[in-house]
Amino acid sequence: STKIIGAHSFRECELLHSIVLPEGLDEIEMEAFDDCQNLTSIVLPESVTNIGRKAFYSCDGLISIAIPHRVSEIKEETFSLCQNLTSVSLPDSLISIKDRAFECCMNLQSLRIPKSVSHIGHAVVYGCGNLKYIEVAEDNQHFISKEGVLFSRKKELLAAPPAGLFGEFCVPDETILIDSGAFENCSKLTSVTIPATVKVIRESAFRNTGLRSAYVLQGV
Repeated sequence: STKIIGAHSFRECELLHSIVLPEGLDEIEMEAFDDCQNLTSIVLPESVTNIGRKAFYSCDGLISIAIPHRVSEIKEETFSLCQNLTSVSLPDSLISIKDRAFECCMNLQSLRIPKSVSHIGHAVVYGCGNLKYIEVAEDNQHFISKEGVLFSRKKELLAAPPAGLFGEFCVPDETILIDSGAFENCSKLTSVTIPATVKVIRESAFRNTGLRSAYVLQGV
């Protein structure tokens, strides 16, 4: 049976609506289904261990996806620009979510980080305008969620859900860093209080927000 779906195999198949992949499939290489804009249904068999970079990039019709339990990482831009993706199921085998993995998934409403994840890249949920919260498994040793906002256990604020923050937000005490683009596009955020424990606010941290006031306590 088929073991590998090669790079670009079904790229830009604009009339492709659904595909059934065989059990025994091991790898989906980079950009295999890139820009299949009308692909609405795909079931990944549990035998899959590797999904390549941008494998499902710009699959606008894709609504939900369940990642098989043998996959250990979501590579760069794997689901970027899947604008109708509303549901993603990530397995407990997952170790790494790389840069821009879910960038501009405009209808993604929530994301749950499994206990096994130890690495989250840059701008993973950038442009996810309807994201309401980011959940982290309680026994994850590297990340934590507070009020739906993603933090590292090192007390770094990494990402806030644009649709989940309304009005005022107080960055928790002991936070030491606000990452680049952390609050970007949080249009309903009108006020923020930043504690003195914060030493670094990175580039574009509050870009394109609805901020009317910001209280930066002494020490930043």
